[in-house]
Amino acid sequence: MRFWGAVPAPRDAAGAEVVGVGEISLDRRIAVDALPTPGAKQAARADARLAGGQIATAMLACARLG
Repeated sequence: MRFWGAVPAPRDAAGAEVVGVGEISLDRRIAVDALPTPGAKQAARADARLAGGQIATAMLACARLG
């Protein structure tokens, strides 16, 4: 998950309108020019590790929406 804009600082939890409970995932995205044929190897042109998961994504969306 990439942050394209500033996420507001957390407020006091007592005044929270939305609370997310769940697990956070770490996604690995590897970019290649073409899918390899079975048994072949393909060089990656980019590699990224991104935080994600349903709860993390939903909480970020809520923060962006205000």
